[in-house]
Amino acid sequence: MAEIVRLESVDEKTCSEINELLHQFNDVATSVDLLRTMIGSLSSELWTAVEDRIIVGMATLVLVVKVGGTSSRIEDVVVHEQYRKRGIGKALCQKLIERARAHGAYSIHLTSRPDRVIANELYKKLGFKLHNTNAYRMQL
Repeated sequence: MAEIVRLESVDEKTCSEINELLHQFNDVATSVDLLRTMIGSLSSELWTAVEDRIIVGMATLVLVVKVGGTSSRIEDVVVHEQYRKRGIGKALCQKLIERARAHGAYSIHLTSRPDRVIANELYKKLGFKLHNTNAYRMQL
């Protein structure tokens, strides 16, 4: 089973492994500099699933401090296609839920495309409820 660990340092190998995961999820790529900024931030935690010293999954917890308290979001949950159906996605999400609670967050949010059927089923099993809202985005 993969070990769930917080990413605390970044090199080219780490960046390459994360980009391989991201390419299975969407057309985004990251950089060593961006990853270093991210892991140095107090408002985000990047957690990885590591097996045989290779990053095979990842998920990000984002903390948002607002006037009503701290809320959180789960972002970029992805498991390498060769390692799926082993409970890695579930373990990553459970770790992020645990960490959000440890930070005193009053809620945790995530979005998932409807075509990600298996992921959506996992989120429901973990206790997430479909929230009736309009989601807006502006590309900057």
